[in-house]
Amino acid sequence: MRRIIFYVLSIFILFLLQASVIPVFIGSVPNILLIWFLLLSVLPEGMVIFGQEIKFDDIVLSASASGLMLDIIGSHIFGLYTVFFMLAVFLARFLSGRYIEAGQNVKNSIMVLLLSGLVLPVVTEITSKVYLSFYWLLLTFFANLLAIIILSLYLHVRTRRV
Repeated sequence: MRRIIFYVLSIFILFLLQASVIPVFIGSVPNILLIWFLLLSVLPEGMVIFGQEIKFDDIVLSASASGLMLDIIGSHIFGLYTVFFMLAVFLARFLSGRYIEAGQNVKNSIMVLLLSGLVLPVVTEITSKVYLSFYWLLLTFFANLLAIIILSLYLHVRTRRV
C-alpha cells in the first residue's frame, strides 16, 4: 500500500511541476516524469526508497500511467507519451543491466539524458506538425540535464540497498 502511495504521489507532484509550475519560469520544460522513471529503472534490484523496495513492474505501470496523463493534456498523437515512456523504461533497464553497470553512474545519466533530451523531442517533432528550432532543442537539452542532476542527487540521498 505504501508503495502505491509513493508512486501516485510522485506522479502527481512531478506532473504538477511539469504541467503548471515550470512553464511559468522557463520557456522549455524538461520531461521530469520521464527522467524520474528512467532514473528509477536503472537502479539495481534490491534498492529501497522511502522504506519500499523498488520493483520494475511498478516502474513500468507508473511510467505508462504518467505517459497517459501527458497524453490527455497534450496535443500530440494520443498514446505517443505512453508508448514512448514504456519503451524508454524497458530500453533503459535492458541497457543498464547488460551493457552498462546498473545504478547511478555517469553512463546511465548520459543514457537518460539522450533518451529524454534528444530522442523524445525529435519523436514528438516528427509525429506532430510542430517544428522545433535548434535553440528550443538546445534549451530543452540543458533543462533536462539540470533536472537529471537534481533528481539524481535526490535519489542518491534517498535510496539505500537492502
